[in-house]
Amino acid sequence: MLHQLSSRLQVLVSAVALLVTSCAAPPAAPSDVSRAPRFAEIVPTLAHRVDDALKSVGLIDRARDVLVSRFVALGLRPVFGDDFTQPFEVALGVRATEQSLAVTSDGDPPLEAQAGHAFSPLGFSGQGAFEGGVVFAGYGITSEANDYDSYAGAADAVRGKVVIVYRYEPRDENGRSRWRRDAQGNARTGWTRHAEFATKAALAAEHGAAALLIVNPPSADGGSSLVTPTRSAGPKEASIPVMHISGELFREILERADRQPLQTSRVYEQRSNDGKTLAPTGVDVLEGVRIHGSVTLERPVATVSNVAAYLPGRGALARQVVIVGAHYDHVGYGEFGSRTRESAVHPGADDNASGVAGMILAAEALARISRQADDDRRGVLFVAFAGEERGLLGSRHFVENLTDVTVLHRAGLRRDQIVAMVNMDMIGRLRN
Repeated sequence: MLHQLSSRLQVLVSAVALLVTSCAAPPAAPSDVSRAPRFAEIVPTLAHRVDDALKSVGLIDRARDVLVSRFVALGLRPVFGDDFTQPFEVALGVRATEQSLAVTSDGDPPLEAQAGHAFSPLGFSGQGAFEGGVVFAGYGITSEANDYDSYAGAADAVRGKVVIVYRYEPRDENGRSRWRRDAQGNARTGWTRHAEFATKAALAAEHGAAALLIVNPPSADGGSSLVTPTRSAGPKEASIPVMHISGELFREILERADRQPLQTSRVYEQRSNDGKTLAPTGVDVLEGVRIHGSVTLERPVATVSNVAAYLPGRGALARQVVIVGAHYDHVGYGEFGSRTRESAVHPGADDNASGVAGMILAAEALARISRQADDDRRGVLFVAFAGEERGLLGSRHFVENLTDVTVLHRAGLRRDQIVAMVNMDMIGRLRN
């Protein structure tokens, strides 16, 4: 295994070296360097397990310090003035500091719904108090391409109301999207943009809704947990409050509107899947029921840093730059971006301590070769990005702020002289 890994890393480093020199053949790396053991040494350093008291931001701070110390030891130049780091802020997630939902109806005592069990605000929800009558609007979708409109003819029936819609989009008998198909008409996994929470919220707000409540359709309501604020954060806050509610709460609302809860919810789903309107207005007004609620969210931020260093070029190629990059963050404690709901350290050995280790090995080899050779060479900018698992935040910040890369400006280099980038992401798994 180590021999196979060493061969692969040799090819990778040689390819980068070829890109830097534009030689007819890649320069040979020193034969006494065995890269696999070095790779195996670096990865655990970056993907170490730590005491649970250490928060995810602390994890990335440690990795940052490892990178800086390695670049310093190699004699590479700092990139951002006299610093190797480029700080920027990232959102740590979302938590609800205030959340309430109550149902009132004629002749019945008020129902105070339990937060976390019967309802949960979504992370991109608008904030504030709301109240209003209730309407059900199918999947809450308008799609001209699919000749489908949950709000057809609704006019003012939605304005000022609390709108309830089903999660997802029209589904076939196997529970897959009717709209996400390949060229042969076969169902593909996943959903179209119409199923996105934010799309449904924007459309409900466009029709004048006071708030939007999203519930799983009966056939997809096998006791699944509610979507939490952290797992539904978005780049933009909705203009109205948005919550995920349980099927049990939805059936209670239907019962208070004098409907047969199970039968009505199933008819709703069938009609919504078939594209048929629920009523002449396109929505079903649940007379005699009102919903009151409020949402206040807190979105804490933390400062993280891209880490970068520069190996100068020389000769005829000195005014060209190759970037070798890798993201060095992972999902921390898994509150965001994890495939599991376990709140524990996610070390990220493959994604992406492996890529960072490859970048460090390339830096070590190229720095060594640069000292031993006198040929024409492009400059190499090594960049380790933070915030990638939260939406490519570090790489976006780096590109949007290239004026911060003072080492390039001091060398008289322009943005258009960056000729290539090698991105190392998840290179640690051996397949076939």
